[in-house]
Amino acid sequence: MKKFTAKIVDRKLIAEMTYEVVFELEADDFSFMAGQYVEVIIPELLFDDGTGNARDFAIVPVPGFKKRISIVFLASESGFKRSLINFPIGQIVKIRGPLGYFVLPENSEREIVF
Repeated sequence: MKKFTAKIVDRKLIAEMTYEVVFELEADDFSFMAGQYVEVIIPELLFDDGTGNARDFAIVPVPGFKKRISIVFLASESGFKRSLINFPIGQIVKIRGPLGYFVLPENSEREIVF
């Protein structure tokens, strides 16, 4: 799976304890389908996290920006999430993906039920 360099270009509190972080990818060839996800990898965490420096998040598209994607998550005591919340705008991270196959089939004549 491809790994991309990305920088944090925006971060905001969108609901109680819920953050959106927007990344701008350096590459032009990142494309995904609804239902896929990415692995966000932080080279150096600001806060200790016993489960490592990578987490999976659903991809949220950013309308009007081909090279941008965002993630949305609930704030917690996780060192990973605390790092994402406290990094400065411009912080570089790695994005691996897109991952996952929970997508609609391209041509299905059958009804789809979730």
